[in-house]
Amino acid sequence: MGVILPEDFGKGLSSPSSSIENVDEDGFFHRLRAEATRLFMGPGEPACSPYEGVWRAKAEGVKPLLFVNPHSVEVERFVKDHGFTRPEGTNEPLDHVATECELLQAFAMRAMADSGSSEAYVQFLEEHLRVWIDDFCAECQNVTSESFYKAAAIYLETIAKC
Repeated sequence: MGVILPEDFGKGLSSPSSSIENVDEDGFFHRLRAEATRLFMGPGEPACSPYEGVWRAKAEGVKPLLFVNPHSVEVERFVKDHGFTRPEGTNEPLDHVATECELLQAFAMRAMADSGSSEAYVQFLEEHLRVWIDDFCAECQNVTSESFYKAAAIYLETIAKC
C-alpha cells in the first residue's frame, strides 16, 4: 500500500496505565472492550462518535442524528447504487467508520477483479471517508487512555491519506 507511518509512530503511546507488560490477556482485552464501549458507544453519548453523519453535522453546526442525516443517507444510497446491501439482521448505520473501511476494501477487491476500475473506491474515499476521518482520528487520540486506540487512530489517519 505504500503506507509511510509518521517517524515518531509508537513513541509516547504507552503509559503506566496503558502498558500491557504485566497484564494477563483477559485483563488486557477487558480493558480494550471497556474503552471501546466508552469511546464509541457510551454510556450516554460516546466519547468519540464513529459515525460520519455525526462528524459532518458537527462541522456544519447542526444537530447530529443517526440514520436520518443527509450524509448517512448518502452513504446508504452509495452502497445500494453499487450493488451492496445491508447485512441481514443488522440495523447499524452504514456510515460507521468500520463499515466505511469495509466498503473501501470491497471496492478495492472489485477494482482488482475488474482490472483496476477503481472509480467507486476513489469516489467514496473522497466524498466520504476523507471528509471527516482526520477529525475522528484526532478526537480518538485525544480522548482515549489506551495506547492501542491511539495507534489505531494514527494508522487510520495515515492510510486514509494514501
